[in-house]
Amino acid sequence: MLAPATARGFRLRAALEDRLGAPAAGAPLVLETDATVRQVESAVGPTGAIARYTLEGRAPWRLGRAGTPLAEGEVQAFSGYSAGGSTVALRAAAMDAETRLMAQLAEAIVARLLLLEDLP
Repeated sequence: MLAPATARGFRLRAALEDRLGAPAAGAPLVLETDATVRQVESAVGPTGAIARYTLEGRAPWRLGRAGTPLAEGEVQAFSGYSAGGSTVALRAAAMDAETRLMAQLAEAIVARLLLLEDLP
């Protein structure tokens, strides 16, 4: 399983491993994926203060061997969090929302993999 060496890549890889298990050494197929996230202001209070954020995520994926793709696609998901509270609470809420988003993207990738036919 290949994912970027970033915090987001780690979360996505961990979520995929939770569902698929850790990759075995010398596995014949490799799953490659990445995730992009866009933060959107989704609720604004009467004073103009942002009350809620939505994270919109996309994850292109490719399953193959030695550079030859057998299947590929892209999944999308979203998650949100409240913008209220202290700076620490806001950061914790944002990290939790991103972790949930990576879990949703991983679940969608696994669902696509389960639909594939004729794989070795």
